[in-house]
Amino acid sequence: MPIFYKGNQIGTRRVDFFVEGQVMVELKAVIRLENAHLAQAINYLEAYGLDIGLLIE
Repeated sequence: MPIFYKGNQIGTRRVDFFVEGQVMVELKAVIRLENAHLAQAINYLEAYGLDIGLLIE
């Protein structure tokens, strides 16, 4: 998914997996999940217009 700022594409983002096009799955290879990881997952849900997501450590 492209990311735009003031009408200019400045990058892209992608979710690790989609299940049936309805559930976002984001995997993290970290010792402990941080608030930034949760914020990123919520941002993905909003960007893709989804209600359900899994953030897996």
